[in-house]
Amino acid sequence: MNLLLFLTNYFFSYSLLLHVLVLVLVLVLVLVLVFVLVLVLVLVFVLVFVLVLVHVYVPVLVSVLVLVLVLVFVLVLVLVIVLV
Repeated sequence: MNLLLFLTNYFFSYSLLLHVLVLVLVLVLVLVLVFVLVLVLVLVFVLVFVLVLVHVYVPVLVSVLVLVLVLVFVLVLVLVIVLV
């Protein structure tokens, strides 16, 4: 009977509940940290991907824009010369 009372007191004691609570809190913190780490890694990957795309496509876009501007300038010049 004393053993049963001791076990009951031990298993329902505050110290065990506190240990379980601390364990649950630590697990939640670890899960949150893992989630934040994965989120940061995904964001870094997306940022690097966007920067690589920008690095590859911006010179092409700038060159096309410059070409279009030069063509428009030449067309306007030709129109002005023809009309005058």
